[in-house]
Amino acid sequence: MFTPRDFVPANAEKRSAHLREGNAELIHEPLLGTFGVKAGVQSEYFDTLEEAEFLKAVADVPMHGNIDVPTSPEICRAAINKYNEQRKGLEEILLAEAITFTNDETMQQRVVRELWKKMSQ
Repeated sequence: MFTPRDFVPANAEKRSAHLREGNAELIHEPLLGTFGVKAGVQSEYFDTLEEAEFLKAVADVPMHGNIDVPTSPEICRAAINKYNEQRKGLEEILLAEAITFTNDETMQQRVVRELWKKMSQ
């Protein structure tokens, strides 16, 4: 299974962030001018929204532990965009497969969700 990290150039400057297991949410601290990701009781803060969005995208895979986050907002945005394109293409393939098993749209979406879970394990 691929993640946003797979679309970051190997020579990109990165910083390590620790991501706890569980649901992650984007946070913004306007007084501090920082953005972050909160998972459980732990938060990781960044100078740019793109860095926080990158970590959130990795958390949504789901992944946790020490994650290398690019320090360049442009690299973060490009990696997220490439990841989303690949994910969308794969989802279209999964949906095409689900359609061969059932005409029920609700069941098709359920099959796609279950296949994503299987691939994420």
